[in-house]
Amino acid sequence: MLSRICAKAGCNSLIPIKQTYCQAHATIPNQQRRQSNRHYDTTRRNPKATAFYKSVPWVRMQAYIIKKYMGLDVYAYCTTGELLPATTVHHINPLCKAWDKRLDPSNLIPLSASNHSTIHRLYARAQAATMATLAHMLARFQAKYGISPP
Repeated sequence: MLSRICAKAGCNSLIPIKQTYCQAHATIPNQQRRQSNRHYDTTRRNPKATAFYKSVPWVRMQAYIIKKYMGLDVYAYCTTGELLPATTVHHINPLCKAWDKRLDPSNLIPLSASNHSTIHRLYARAQAATMATLAHMLARFQAKYGISPP
């Protein structure tokens, strides 16, 4: 079996090649992500948006949307035919521009974490075109699987 050294600086534990950290340091990526999210929330994100994303109505809507679309990442399915699990829900029309649509199911699309990042990169280049594409994908998916629009 091929082995490598744990990625934690100073740790010389041998681990399987497919792992990054040994058992003692396995929680490091989660801790780093939590710290990064906390920093982003306090320094860059709008406090109103932060409160919204932690609210019960949003948590319920997120669960509803993921369930409604069978737990699938609609973007992945429509672009590559890949069946990826959806882990987040994205606002097609951004929260900062359309606060009134924050809980509108027709403005929400389930995505995987990686595709959510991809969508935000696409928004930086061509937001209006990307928004139109996402809305079209959502409508196609709804029609194909008999999901009633809101």
